[in-house]
Amino acid sequence: MRFLIYGYGDVVRGKIKQALEDLGIRYAIVEVDDDKIRKAREEGIIAYKYGEEDELIKKNYFDAAIIATPPRVHYEIFEKLQKYRIPVAIEKPLAHNLKSSEDIVRAVKRLNIICMAIDHYVFKPPIRRIIERKEELREIFDTLEFIKITFLEKKEPGNRRWMLYQEEGGGVVWEYAVHAFATLLKILGKVKWEIKSCKAYRFKEYEGNAEDYAEIEIIINDKIRVSIIVGRGMPKEEKVIEFFAKKGRLKIDLVKRIVEKNGHMKEIFEEDDSYKEIFRVFKNAIRGRKSLDETLELALESLKMADEAIKKISRIEVISKDDLWKTLWKPRIDIVFIFPFKIRGV
Repeated sequence: MRFLIYGYGDVVRGKIKQALEDLGIRYAIVEVDDDKIRKAREEGIIAYKYGEEDELIKKNYFDAAIIATPPRVHYEIFEKLQKYRIPVAIEKPLAHNLKSSEDIVRAVKRLNIICMAIDHYVFKPPIRRIIERKEELREIFDTLEFIKITFLEKKEPGNRRWMLYQEEGGGVVWEYAVHAFATLLKILGKVKWEIKSCKAYRFKEYEGNAEDYAEIEIIINDKIRVSIIVGRGMPKEEKVIEFFAKKGRLKIDLVKRIVEKNGHMKEIFEEDDSYKEIFRVFKNAIRGRKSLDETLELALESLKMADEAIKKISRIEVISKDDLWKTLWKPRIDIVFIFPFKIRGV
């Protein structure tokens, strides 16, 4: 199979290339950046300037396309590809705003195109294992009281042009919280949700007005409280999902690739094969002409949650990174103790 990849950023170079090679899939790159085109060609990769690939698409030279560009151009590329009914996988978020994301999903269903929304967090080994063994964990999920999700990146904000907006809503809520929302929904399934609040901060060390840190409060099914913290430019990377229930506790550490039940290490995963699994599913769907609409529905629902969270931001407080870490993060470590419960065995 031959795939066409739009974009040659960090995710493509660090994750997607290797996953495709492991699966025996050949690929070519499409870019607008001359330096990236030159770099790809120096690495022995076929690379086209945006637009040069059009004739090859018309001739069905490629079996599928991957859109891994900045979100602001996702819809433009998708619109071009849909004319030729080529299967497409789109890195999340689906588009730069909710309306364009909804337009993509509607077009996929109307034209019966194979389209996959890529969210590698949903495909990480610990998440897949929890879903596989959900029945074994039923007593925890049936008695949930509180969920805490922490998605912190050490990564500094990149080129502001890559973000959704130059202003509010262009930072961590749309970039990172969508992953937290999607992962939560993937584990719990269909739920009723309500965004109660979203408190956002911008670091004065960075240019622009997009938020760099946010605290989001959600209510699930009218009774389960969810606290989500997302941030970038943090002193450490931390991606943890914790479920607190009357009948136990479950912790998923996506950085350490560990699943714990009731404080005991349950399983450790040596390898993060999330992208390989993503493209294995995509490849099989293309061969079997199977729909991947469930990935789009999950992506769209998480984007609706992000959109609602952004609307809840009344103002973005400007603060230094050090001050935020000292005054906001450390005190919230013990937030779970306001929700006491009794652990009942493993």
